[in-house]
Amino acid sequence: MLPYFALVASFFALSSAQQFGPYYSLGATSSYIVEATTTLTPSKVPSPAADRLALWPGMGTNGGGLYQSIVLAIASPESECGGTTGQWCAFASVYNGTQQSGDSVPVDANTPVTINYKYNESNESYTQKVTVNGKLISTITTSDGKAIGWGTAVECQDDACNGTSTTHTYTNTTIVLAAADSSFGGTLSVNLVTASELTSDDNITWAVESISVPEYSW
Repeated sequence: MLPYFALVASFFALSSAQQFGPYYSLGATSSYIVEATTTLTPSKVPSPAADRLALWPGMGTNGGGLYQSIVLAIASPESECGGTTGQWCAFASVYNGTQQSGDSVPVDANTPVTINYKYNESNESYTQKVTVNGKLISTITTSDGKAIGWGTAVECQDDACNGTSTTHTYTNTTIVLAAADSSFGGTLSVNLVTASELTSDDNITWAVESISVPEYSW
């Protein structure tokens, strides 16, 4: 059986020309996620860049949604985010049948991109914040269900599925649950990535120091 997050990703790929590579997957939890933070550092954009290669840490929800702030390689970064050749485009995003996104902003290779998802109890929504060097570059707030899984994805679309993704890392990842779930760590599944130990002192806050994702060819 596919792990929860890989199952979510494969569901969204059924009706389009998408494929997925290495992943780190947690969930589903018996609780729900109230906050998740990680720093994604992409290396170089594949050369030549093709449409489209998406790197993202995402959260699947009990409402069928997918919160997914994205770092994207595309053949024409100028048209996507005002970038230039060799730059990535970064933006907050959610998918639930249709894609909604915040501002798309160019990011240089080897630049750490911090991605935060936070649950708002007052209106049962999640706010995504994408920051670079302490500056907020993209954000979006939506209500698409409570997040019950977290994972990383390497997603190719169309021409990018004929190429190779580049290495990247996730560091200082923390996932905070609404209530203790002692079985959450047992849901961990990895494919081709190398990760440090997943830890938790209270079964509420879970942490993994580093996740290294290798090159991958489809």
